[in-house]
Amino acid sequence: MKWWDLLAGREAGVIREPSVGRAQISPDGRFLALGGAAGYIRQMLSLSEMAGGREIWRATYEVNTPQGNVYSLAFSPDGRRLLVAGADGTLRLWDTATGRRLRGFTGYPEYYKEVAFAADGRSFLAQLPRSRDRSADMSAG
Repeated sequence: MKWWDLLAGREAGVIREPSVGRAQISPDGRFLALGGAAGYIRQMLSLSEMAGGREIWRATYEVNTPQGNVYSLAFSPDGRRLLVAGADGTLRLWDTATGRRLRGFTGYPEYYKEVAFAADGRSFLAQLPRSRDRSADMSAG
């Protein structure tokens, strides 16, 4: 996977992580989140600095499906949280400063295709594969 400097019109870096299925840059442009399969029934998530590529944290965890694919990543507007949609139908919310999982959202037997935060960061939308959507208010605990 490569990222590009649009103003300079050139390649800015290369990610050599074979398990990466999704990548997302933080709203302030300082961090890069990577997510992907980490073998049978496992997912990998990492956060690195864009400048220099230093890895800040990495998490590997089990999922409830033989596929460990990560389908979508979304930073909250303030960059403090990262929402991950994986193959097992669970949405996982992470603290970007510590790499600690804050909570999980379950209840759908299939995967979520895409996730996005609302502008205020208090809720998010998760797109299901059959065009039904689910939203959640994160202020409820």
